[in-house]
Amino acid sequence: KEGIAALKFMVIGHAISLAAKWKSVLSRPKEANYVIPEIFKGATFITMSIATAWALICGFQNLFPNKFMPISRIYLNGFIAGLWILLLHPVRRMEIGMYSFRLLLETYWKLLVKKGKVKSIK
Repeated sequence: KEGIAALKFMVIGHAISLAAKWKSVLSRPKEANYVIPEIFKGATFITMSIATAWALICGFQNLFPNKFMPISRIYLNGFIAGLWILLLHPVRRMEIGMYSFRLLLETYWKLLVKKGKVKSIK
């Protein structure tokens, strides 16, 4: 239920941004034929990744005992939820991958600082 609502929200948001550029869309209609499917692919990727991640948390809790793979199941969950990126164009995959990698490094650095392994840089 929430996934469908999120998908509608994403599509409407992208449609509004596309409507803001209506003059360029009208001057190049072939570009609109490319952009509209990409909007749906992007909205589907975001919605289904989040929905899969949440569903697998509950599914793994019901499927596996508490002591079985307590930490590894979160990594497996993230891997499976991330497979939705295969819907996107390879160039867009790289952009999202680079953004995610930056967030990964930032999070890992904060974890190291919190555990006292490195000193914070200010």
